[in-house]
Amino acid sequence: MGLFNSAPATPEQLYRKSLRDQFLSERDLRDAWRTAETSMILAAREESATRARDMELKAIERAKAAKQKRDDELKRS
Repeated sequence: MGLFNSAPATPEQLYRKSLRDQFLSERDLRDAWRTAETSMILAAREESATRARDMELKAIERAKAAKQKRDDELKRS
């Protein structure tokens, strides 16, 4: 068929293949994948937390701007 029929499909398979190329045992592969998976989960959580903080800061800035606008309108009237 094609050259890429036996290409690994999932990130775990790609990761395992790269480690297998380094002559690691199956147990080492499992442990390494667990560690990598945990790192990916932690990175995703950190990114989500950062995004949430950014959204919160933007909301605070919008609230401050709205308050300033109301204060300015009250001063003008």
